[in-house]
This record gives sequence, C-alpha cells and structure tokens, in this order.
Amino acid sequence: MKNLARDARMALCVEDGMRYVSLEGTAELVADREDQERDVNEHIGPRYIGQRLGERRWEVIKRSDRIGIRMRISKVHARGV
Repeated sequence: MKNLARDARMALCVEDGMRYVSLEGTAELVADREDQERDVNEHIGPRYIGQRLGERRWEVIKRSDRIGIRMRISKVHARGV
C-alpha cells in the first residue's frame, strides 16, 4: 500500500492459457469501512456470489485489517477474448 500511496499507477493482468486481459490505470486507496461495505454489498457481492452471500462475506471482511483499491482504468489490452 505504501507504493500505491506514493505512486498510484497500477496494472492488472488476468490470463487463461493464451487469452488475457491487461488493464492499466491509477489506484484509489479506500480505507473508509463504510465505503468498503457499500462496494461489497452493492457491487461485488451481488454480481459474483449473490446478495445474501455478499452480506455474509462482508461479516468476514470487516473483521480483517484491509484497505480496498479502486482502479480507474485508462488502457485495456486483450488477446483471444
């Protein structure tokens, strides 16, 4: 987190064999627990694991020492998708 706080540039790559998506952009660190809870309960949970499981997942997350990262994407590279 210290590096992202100093220099917010970041990249993320997800690959599957010969296919990949690579994202470039800047990071916004989210330390506010209410913002994190809203993101998990309203955006991440329902989309990937369902509303009920998302809320239960938040119960686990809120007890941990985490900082969220929001990525503002400026470039996308993809192959085979």
